[in-house]
Amino acid sequence: MLLIVLLGVVAPAICQEAPDLAEKRYWDEGPLTWNEFLVLPMFSDVDRDSYLSWGIRNKVDTLMKGNLRVFHLTTRTHLYKNESWVRNGSNTDKELRYNQLRFDYVEMMRRMHQLTLDSLYLAGNSREEIREAWDAWAPFALASYHVLDSVCSYGAEADSIAKFEQLTQRVIGELDSPRSTFPDVSRWKSVSQMAFHTIFVIPSPTIRQYTTPFVGIGLTFEKWFRRHLLGIEGYTSLFARARGAFPDSGWVPKQGLGFNNYGLYYGYGLVDTDYLRVTPYAGASYTSIGPRDKSSYKDTTIDYGRISGFGPSAGLQIEYKTRRVLTMYPEECKYSENTVCLRLSATRLVSHVSPDGWLYGLTVSMGGISLVP
Repeated sequence: MLLIVLLGVVAPAICQEAPDLAEKRYWDEGPLTWNEFLVLPMFSDVDRDSYLSWGIRNKVDTLMKGNLRVFHLTTRTHLYKNESWVRNGSNTDKELRYNQLRFDYVEMMRRMHQLTLDSLYLAGNSREEIREAWDAWAPFALASYHVLDSVCSYGAEADSIAKFEQLTQRVIGELDSPRSTFPDVSRWKSVSQMAFHTIFVIPSPTIRQYTTPFVGIGLTFEKWFRRHLLGIEGYTSLFARARGAFPDSGWVPKQGLGFNNYGLYYGYGLVDTDYLRVTPYAGASYTSIGPRDKSSYKDTTIDYGRISGFGPSAGLQIEYKTRRVLTMYPEECKYSENTVCLRLSATRLVSHVSPDGWLYGLTVSMGGISLVP
């Protein structure tokens, strides 16, 4: 579907007008022959001896490099067989040579344009700048093609033809190397990511009299600034028992239990490879243990109280990159990673009600990052 959209939007801007069902003959299929041209009667009412109807086809190539999949828009030069013609009697070797020059000249412009687009990607230009460069090429290509016909007098100027032949062959040869480099996506802007996670929390002995180990669920928002990470997280318990601020009151009924943690942290990507990213981080968090409210359980005569307080937090985030995708064409340019994340954390609970202690967490989540120029 995406390819259809691209062809519908982009192709008309860079191709000469020709029927969609026209039979195509590609430049890389070898030298031209007169078999690719219609032969018009000798006395046809036309203003030249031959006409080459050319176009540029857009194609989304898929490249694989380890766990990286690259979608890259490439172009390919072709002529339309049922729109290209030669007047009968003018189908000479000289005229064919000039049409080959026309075809080579279009291929040269196509390669130069492809190089320009690739350079913009590698330089980290914005999508708007890449789109502008793509759109600006169409009028330039048509004007440059008409200059060729004008300077060569439609094949009558042998010296000019020879100079253009040398130019096109040299440039085509210089740009005949396959794509081997990719953009430095570390220079791109990060898109904020949200991920759900599951956490297993073990309280230290000083806090264990108030709460048992438990499993919780949480939500994380993260944004990367190159190797710098800024994140916000929060989680709540699913299965736990707590006594609240007054242990003598007994365990808080399950339906009234509340354990919440909210934190803000900063991290730095110490290791970042194609498959692994290791990020130590530190921050601060707010922790609350105890009943949600008395109306959530039947016995409202007991005051369980709550234990809450701020404290520092630190940990190590280890991400395995299961899949990376790089999309490079004017309509869309972005880089994304799908990761399985394992996080080891320690949060200190500082409360005036209970002795200070630590909450040790093991978090597992599925997430990733997304970058745009």
